[in-house]
Amino acid sequence: MSNFPAVVGLGADLQTALTEKVQVNTSASGGGAHLKYGSFNGEWSFGSDAEDATGSEVTIFTPSIVHGWHLWCDKNVQKEMVGFTTPLPPPIPPREDERGKLQQANEARGFQCMMEFDGDEDDALQLSWEHSTVGCRQAIDSVLIEIRKKAAGEAEFLYPVVKLSSRTPYENPHKTGEMIHPPELEIIGWRNQEGEWEGDRNVKLAAPEADAPAEDEADTEDEEPAAPVKRRRRAKAR
Repeated sequence: MSNFPAVVGLGADLQTALTEKVQVNTSASGGGAHLKYGSFNGEWSFGSDAEDATGSEVTIFTPSIVHGWHLWCDKNVQKEMVGFTTPLPPPIPPREDERGKLQQANEARGFQCMMEFDGDEDDALQLSWEHSTVGCRQAIDSVLIEIRKKAAGEAEFLYPVVKLSSRTPYENPHKTGEMIHPPELEIIGWRNQEGEWEGDRNVKLAAPEADAPAEDEADTEDEEPAAPVKRRRRAKAR
């Protein structure tokens, strides 16, 4: 069985990187198909067919966690993202859009992960999630904080398995009556570089064969835009 994919530039000592080199200013509160999150309904999906991923479990490749900046202007995004052991780069300079409004860059987070289907390692899918919404930053920061706590005591099981869910919704301060559903990455277990579960959940995932360019969707500041789950691919209801 294959190990999880390596991430160029991090080196082999993940524990040291997590305990001594993290540069992400986490708040307390990629490759393959792209994960998407619906800020107004609390639902997760992936791929061009918007296949449902709400409630699914994915294993985050800890070395793939990145931070940086996204600047959206005229429906196009400019990115500057670096690994979590690299200091946050300078913000992307503001740009004027077609209406003459100055658009500012927003701090972003991202990671790559793996999802299984029907418990079949050969059908495992590599996914990525990257965004500059407040909800995305808080969700990924919360996971990274827990990974760092874990790394303070051990060097092996540092790949969190998370359930894709949402937190309690709140009213959009910019639009009366509209509710925002913050995303949540609920940690339900841990794995090591070989894909083995901590404890008695000794299940492995196969690594992807190759990376594919990630896609993204528009960011807005007021939009937050046991064994593994054995599930079948299913199209999201429209």
